Amino acid sequence: MTFLIEVKNREVYFCDLAAFLLSKIMYFLIFSRKKNSNKKLFF
Repeated sequence: MTFLIEVKNREVYFCDLAAFLLSKIMYFLIFSRKKNSNKKLFF
């Protein structure tokens, strides 16, 4: 029973991590499209 709860929490953790990385990538792509931006590789 505890194993199922642990696996479920791990799935939720990986989903949150994937969403976080995806938001970072989208944020970087939007900023990289702006050629006159002073921020280079800003995360």
